[in-house]
Amino acid sequence: MILCTGGYGNDKDGDTSLLKEVAPELLGLASTNGAFTTGDGIKLARLAGAGTVDMSMVQVHPTGFTDVPKGFSDSPDRSLILCAEILRGAGAVLIERNGGRFVDELQTRKFVTEAMNEMGQGTYAIVVPPHAAEATATHMDIYTGKGLLHEVEGMEGVKDFIKGRLNGGREPSSMEETFSAPISETSAVPRSTPTKLPISGTYRVGVVQPVLHYTMGGLTVDGDGRVMDVNGTAMEGMFAAGEIMGGVHGENRLGGSSLLDCVVFGINAAKAVDKEERVREWMGWRGEKGGGRKEEVKEEEWSGERKVVTIKGKKYDFLGRRAWFVLHSFAAKYPDNPSESDKTAIRGLITAFGQLYPCKLCRTHLQQQLRDPELGPPRVDSREELTVWMCELHNVVNADLGKPQQDCNAFKVDLMYLKDCGECEVKKPALEVGLEGETTDPYYVGPWDAMIYGRGDDMLNSLLTEGELWDARDLADLVDAMEVMKRWFRTFSKKEIKRMKEILVKGGKEEREGMGRRIGEVVGKALQGIDKEGLWG
Repeated sequence: MILCTGGYGNDKDGDTSLLKEVAPELLGLASTNGAFTTGDGIKLARLAGAGTVDMSMVQVHPTGFTDVPKGFSDSPDRSLILCAEILRGAGAVLIERNGGRFVDELQTRKFVTEAMNEMGQGTYAIVVPPHAAEATATHMDIYTGKGLLHEVEGMEGVKDFIKGRLNGGREPSSMEETFSAPISETSAVPRSTPTKLPISGTYRVGVVQPVLHYTMGGLTVDGDGRVMDVNGTAMEGMFAAGEIMGGVHGENRLGGSSLLDCVVFGINAAKAVDKEERVREWMGWRGEKGGGRKEEVKEEEWSGERKVVTIKGKKYDFLGRRAWFVLHSFAAKYPDNPSESDKTAIRGLITAFGQLYPCKLCRTHLQQQLRDPELGPPRVDSREELTVWMCELHNVVNADLGKPQQDCNAFKVDLMYLKDCGECEVKKPALEVGLEGETTDPYYVGPWDAMIYGRGDDMLNSLLTEGELWDARDLADLVDAMEVMKRWFRTFSKKEIKRMKEILVKGGKEEREGMGRRIGEVVGKALQGIDKEGLWG
């Protein structure tokens, strides 16, 4: 669920009013927000335990049009139309009822608003000189068309407008000074421009006042828009985007920066939800949280080497067991009398495995264990030494995870991972792992020399094309692993990485097979010299 219900910039009434709760001093201001902007999403999320941040940070915009637009009915609680600050950026000025400027119009919203409040007149004239009107022609068409700006001629026209609308029919006393002096000299806080307001020409003028505009407070979220509870823990399945979020801007914000809330966090939340949906679907298959398909799942207990899950009548090993199977399989096929290139290649494979393990938490943990001085670097002088070392590594990891230990003394030649191998002295079928009752073993990674001599597509193609065996969360981690591979092997281009990600998320089997072959070829070749940059270089 992605909450996109907006802020609370017009939530003034009732016992549940958020503005009453966090900024009661602003209740008397009009708002540019619609009557629907009452923070309902925030209120509902808080009932569910969501945390909030910066709730008292409410932005007041200095210029909202006071007049009722053409075609709109007037009412005490109506929303005001914002007078965009691009007008002031192009050269428009704010004039008080006596005809004088009083603030640098290019200052921040907060600064200009405070100056207007200090002046204490309630409403002010926005005066758009001819050159500024030309620079903002689209806005002029809209505002004049709605009757919010009015065309007048020259200084006298501006004077008459202020006289009638702001000064109770009295002549504004400072008008000549405002028009005769450079703009930089007509304010206590001058603008950095010497431009004068022309005496003649067509001006556009309107009446503006400070208005409630944006709420910087809202739900506490992380970078993916995931909503946090009051203790800072992510709430399952709840995301947010837009003004409902808090903590993104701080005390105030710049114009246009709501694009960050709406577009950037909207995209991030959508991607995160998509990933969680795939995780939830898989977790549902496994009979855990996520709902659905539990009737299709039977989970078996630990049995010796592996934990098996039965899905739709087929048995699958957990991802971690499958990944270890890859590593143990290579150890089982390692030569009894390895050459130096064999030793380099297997060190590289183990190093790469620690970098590319398709589970971030497992990957970090494994890298720590590979650096453990008690365990030491891989012992690669023979198959027996390597398989015992691999068993010891596996036991260290399993111990931390509370999983069963293996007897490494009885683990001499890793027979349980050995498939028919032409170069191996011991030939024995591998223990059936994966699809029970089928001869094709999805965990089979190909002969050892495939990686040594640059034909790594068997292993990686298996990992990529058998995606239904992967926890969706870990399949997404494999997408991240593409970036790791790019850094590690310095082979894939940014364009290739982008395409790989697209294929992993949306591609069909044929596309994934093709990608597997491409990755396999590159990784297989790179493994020959990988340890030069690895842990034991």
